[in-house]
Amino acid sequence: MKWTNPGHELDKIGHLLKEKENVYIYGAGKWGEHICNTIIHLLTWLKWQITFIDFDEKKQLSGIMGLSVLSPEVLDTLDKTKSFVVVCADEENLPIMMKNAENAGFVQMQNLFDYWSLLSADLSVHFFYNLDTVYIYSVNMTPSTVCNLNCKGCSALIPYMKKHITYDLDTLCENVDIFFEKVDLVWHFYVGGGEILLYPKLVELIEYIGEKYGNKIISYELVMNGTIIPDDNLCSVFNKYKMRIYLSDYTKNVPLAKKNIEKVFTKLRQFKDIDVVRKCAERWWDFSPDLYNENKYSEEELIKHYTSCNNWCLTLVNKTISSCTLADFAVKAGVVEYRKEDYLDLSKINFHNRSELVEFSCRFINRGYLEFCKRCVGLRNNHNYIESAVQILHNK
Repeated sequence: MKWTNPGHELDKIGHLLKEKENVYIYGAGKWGEHICNTIIHLLTWLKWQITFIDFDEKKQLSGIMGLSVLSPEVLDTLDKTKSFVVVCADEENLPIMMKNAENAGFVQMQNLFDYWSLLSADLSVHFFYNLDTVYIYSVNMTPSTVCNLNCKGCSALIPYMKKHITYDLDTLCENVDIFFEKVDLVWHFYVGGGEILLYPKLVELIEYIGEKYGNKIISYELVMNGTIIPDDNLCSVFNKYKMRIYLSDYTKNVPLAKKNIEKVFTKLRQFKDIDVVRKCAERWWDFSPDLYNENKYSEEELIKHYTSCNNWCLTLVNKTISSCTLADFAVKAGVVEYRKEDYLDLSKINFHNRSELVEFSCRFINRGYLEFCKRCVGLRNNHNYIESAVQILHNK
């Protein structure tokens, strides 16, 4: 979305959830459970009563996550003033279920939301306007682009890196400091790469963030590719800060992953406070910028393209944030030129204009799009699937 009134873009919707007491999660599947977990973790701030709604009669009888599951027939009877509905469904069923809720008297962006909007934007708006808290859903930082793999379609654009970038520890700590000077609470704080275990000061970085800002991070996370076995000291640090480790399983196409991943997984599981999530996907989106013509979109189309993309992860870099991790990798790789207006300078954010930080996290931006939008199909519209982690021999 293009900034037209910085600092006041969200004023009209800022207090929509202020008087709400009950949240009805419409769809008791994977995303419904995720929304529920999010709200439960935020109950210190959010005083909402949670109830599920689902067509599944078995779930209605047994409940889910210790909570009641009601039939969609109750939608007509709910108090529209004190309650709101979050629809949690896949792309095929989401519009149908949104329409069902609308037919029952709920209104989008008043008391009816889809799960993605709530997670990535609406909760941040509610926290700022009603709880005087700057809450960010997700932010990533990349200490180094160095990687021991060279995957086709890599979302970090590793095959396009002409020269890898590794930041010194002091620079990274300064970035983290200025970020948390402005931000009160983060749900996902990711540290990734490249292959993050190749960063030489990883223990020191993890400890610095955990010690100083662990109380501001709900889920402290790290992504690794399963080819390198972490040593005991590193695992102890992960365990100390109760980190969630996303372990990508590339065993089909990466011999070193096939050799080591079980050892990596077993070792991490030996530490009781490490939450290991093994991610095995046979295919992923192809983000190769060669696929897209940078002259394809008009200015108006670029703004619509960026708005509909729904990339949810900010990137912290050089005391600024980018609203798209992939776009920042494109700058690092030299695929597109650096544009100052694509980043938010954290040094210019203060108590009086911090609403602009919230707006930026909700995808408001100077031009209404990023330079890399000209070379990227986006997330929501990307149907270019390829086999995961196929290795290519030479960089572009």
